[in-house]
Amino acid sequence: MYKGIIDHIEWERVHLTLSGTLTEIRSEEEKEDLIRLREFAIDVKNMDKYNYNKTRYPEWLKKIIGPSYDFEKPYFFLRTAYYASIYPIDAELDQDGHFSIHFNITNFRDRKEIPNGQFQISVFHRGIDFALVASADVAASVFELSRPHIFNKNTECYVVSFSTTPNEMDPVLNLSSFRFKRKRKRPFDLKRIFRETRDTIIKFMIRRYYAVMYYLVPKRGKRILIATEARGNLQGNLEAIYNGIIRRGLDKKFKILTSFRKAAGGHGSRASWVKVITDVAISDIILIDDFAPFLNWLKLKPKNKLIQVWHAGVGFKSVGFCRFGGKGTPALDLGHRQYTYAITASSVLKSVYSEVFGIEESAVIPTGLPRIDELLQEGSQEAFVKEFYEEYPELENKKIILFAPTFRGSGQRTAHYPYSLLDMKRIYDFCGDEYVFMFKMHPFIDEKPPIPDEYKDRIIDFSAFPNVNDLLRVTDLMITDYSSVIYEYALFRKPMLFFAFDKTEYAAARGFHHDYDSFCPGKVCQTFDEMEMAIINRDFEVEKVDQFIRDYFDYLDADSTDRFIDWILLGGLDHTEQGAKNQN
Repeated sequence: MYKGIIDHIEWERVHLTLSGTLTEIRSEEEKEDLIRLREFAIDVKNMDKYNYNKTRYPEWLKKIIGPSYDFEKPYFFLRTAYYASIYPIDAELDQDGHFSIHFNITNFRDRKEIPNGQFQISVFHRGIDFALVASADVAASVFELSRPHIFNKNTECYVVSFSTTPNEMDPVLNLSSFRFKRKRKRPFDLKRIFRETRDTIIKFMIRRYYAVMYYLVPKRGKRILIATEARGNLQGNLEAIYNGIIRRGLDKKFKILTSFRKAAGGHGSRASWVKVITDVAISDIILIDDFAPFLNWLKLKPKNKLIQVWHAGVGFKSVGFCRFGGKGTPALDLGHRQYTYAITASSVLKSVYSEVFGIEESAVIPTGLPRIDELLQEGSQEAFVKEFYEEYPELENKKIILFAPTFRGSGQRTAHYPYSLLDMKRIYDFCGDEYVFMFKMHPFIDEKPPIPDEYKDRIIDFSAFPNVNDLLRVTDLMITDYSSVIYEYALFRKPMLFFAFDKTEYAAARGFHHDYDSFCPGKVCQTFDEMEMAIINRDFEVEKVDQFIRDYFDYLDADSTDRFIDWILLGGLDHTEQGAKNQN
């Protein structure tokens, strides 16, 4: 029998960690004290009301644990004081009794947040369970440890707070979680009411149409939908997968459907809506490469397997549920939760994708990113370089500096970049006859770089170039900030700089998964002067690139597309044994 104390509580984004120590009790006097403490924690005056003797019966907890129950092993639970709700939780426990309990508050169980209620953390051991108590330091700081999370356009709040029972000697720790929604008082607006009523009716009709089509068309595993709601054509991972299917002749075995719409803002023609909902309903497997907003209000049925082949190498800046509680926080029931699986480049990134999408780590499959295959294929480099310089012969004897930052702003409508931080004359001067400085701005940024006409022989805007990955082949030095393009460029083992003039502000607004400076595979510069001197002195810290590749790529074999196809279409990949296959 044990007694337990929680002596440390720590937050990291949506992750909550509680740690402490279990101490084995040997004397009968201590055991009696612990039993009294347990009864005090649940309020003995109400034992009959809450059927105390029945619900506390050890066989009930053993049944929850299942056939793996071991009499000598401690088991941890999150439960209400009267056992109306009880959830097994995982804990790390070493031989000295030190334990660590980890929660993702947005993805606690079944892709849901910790439910509303007040809970205690208890340990079940040798037929007796007991609530963990708080140390004096933890008990004194419970109010500071509480976290409110404002989300869903500031209309909802999810609060996780702590308190203790009124027992000064052994205060039991309570964890409370509550979700509130604010009722907005809006002035009477007939147009708004009409619009919202119309949208509600349309969504209802779409749901009914989806259900009818879903049941009308049998699911035999042969119909694949390749779709995007963010782009008007095939790009990135979707393009690589589609081309791989055609190359292997699998389009003769499977029916391949496609849907490409720039409808992320909820727009689109009636015909396009009918087509995409029909294609979704009748498909066995749906591949998407970005967020599809209609998933927020259209619940897919079980035989529609939804696979996210994310267009970016997540793991740098915070997106999705990683931003929970911050600016731009999504709803807790966001459509990301519907992904059957998501793919990634590395086993190391499984935890990141799990947090971003609010899904289990077991649903994140490190097949490698299909779009990277083309960069690693033998002969592809030489072919593109030859074609590029035939089209742009004036660049052939120049070294190319590619400037490819991400956008600033909350999204596509507000996307911008502060060009005023760049001194075009100094860029022109340090380029000399050796370099050209090439802009490749994020597609969300409409404003073109303000390049004076007299500098356009050395400073060039290539933002309209269709594929940034191809530009990486001819780039000698890349300058970026928080863009995921670093994943592809790292594979060339060429130098890169990070012009992060606003990293403190960006970290506060968006957040990072890792310490920014140690994560970046190159030198970090916070001012234009630092960036200029790094280029002049060739101070790129290029030695960081190899370690970055070892950390964030399981495969370097140009076979990620085939791995994905074998797994998702042919069932030939045992994804439970992924990882540790980096061929660096």
